[in-house]
Amino acid sequence: MNPNASPIVANRRADYRGDQSGMPESGLAAARVVAVVDDCFILAVDGGAKFTARRAAGCLLCPEAGDRVLFWPDTAGSAYILSVLEKAGPQSRLAFAGDVSLESKAGEVVLSGERAQILGRERVDLWAPEVTLSGETGQARFRVFDVVSKRLFARAAQAALAVGTAEGVFGRLVRRAGSLLSITDETETIRAKRQRTLVDERWTLDTGSAAVVASEEVTVDGDSIHLG
Repeated sequence: MNPNASPIVANRRADYRGDQSGMPESGLAAARVVAVVDDCFILAVDGGAKFTARRAAGCLLCPEAGDRVLFWPDTAGSAYILSVLEKAGPQSRLAFAGDVSLESKAGEVVLSGERAQILGRERVDLWAPEVTLSGETGQARFRVFDVVSKRLFARAAQAALAVGTAEGVFGRLVRRAGSLLSITDETETIRAKRQRTLVDERWTLDTGSAAVVASEEVTVDGDSIHLG
């Protein structure tokens, strides 16, 4: 039993389950849903008689209190809701007891609405040979985010990245830019086994003070060298 159900409704459910005298003996009939407790639906026919019914497996739309439904009484004294004829409120809900698969073998499946949400209590998986996400704006928030790809391309007219701490490990890194400005507020350290700088036209070093320290040899070579 639903622990949030009121004692009055729960007692009414027990009373109606014990007394199904108000249920028609045979044939399809319409009734109004008086109350819903767990998987039990208390129905009332036009004459006012009340009884309980269960939702048939083929009734995909979940009945709510106030809805008008089509039900069928079986010979064992039970009743099954086959369909919802009229909704009392603006919201509709599809409810299933187990796994559900929605499949179209030869066509496409479209879910359309002003807003759409996909909620998974444990996880959500999306898989297809090709996946496309498009929109005017987008946001992605994760506590931990992993991206694994054999090839990765990113294109943007303008990009901004703010990171507290970043680490990158590359087998080979090529960086190309029309112009590049690098600003370091504190200390910038470059450690390499070998470093080579190639400049086609002019290389300028402007600093308050400079020191070149080598454990073995320093070579300065040029057609003309000016010091001082």
